[in-house]
Amino acid sequence: ACVWPIGATPPMAKPVSSRMTRGSARSSASPASAAGRAVEKIIQNTPLETLVNFLYALEDHDESTAFPVLAQVPSVVVGGSADQLTPLPNSVRMYADLGSESRLVVAQDAGHMVQMERPELVTEAIVDLVERRRVALPPPRRRRWLRGQK
Repeated sequence: ACVWPIGATPPMAKPVSSRMTRGSARSSASPASAAGRAVEKIIQNTPLETLVNFLYALEDHDESTAFPVLAQVPSVVVGGSADQLTPLPNSVRMYADLGSESRLVVAQDAGHMVQMERPELVTEAIVDLVERRRVALPPPRRRRWLRGQK
């Protein structure tokens, strides 16, 4: 086991945390910069064992086998143009693999934590997805329940 001084960021965590937040800290006054600092703090306060296990899990993580199933329903891919963990070309490929009912939303200058950097954009994308799904579904069947009958 490795022991790190309290408050020190393990060397392996620094590249990951900076890649997650790079593209976030454009100006010290911007909301994206605050998001970048928040992500950095979260990562710095995560135990080393958790970071290592997470990185090991990411090595084998591949959800692309689910794309044929997901392509049967409306979907949305949200990516940041400055994302270095899932670069934009990867998001574009996911979008292309998800079929005609998929939408691609690109957050300009956002890094990997788009939901923190551009929450309003992610919210709009989710609302649009729900609305598209609602339109795609048939109306619910209404059942009439009669009292006293089984």
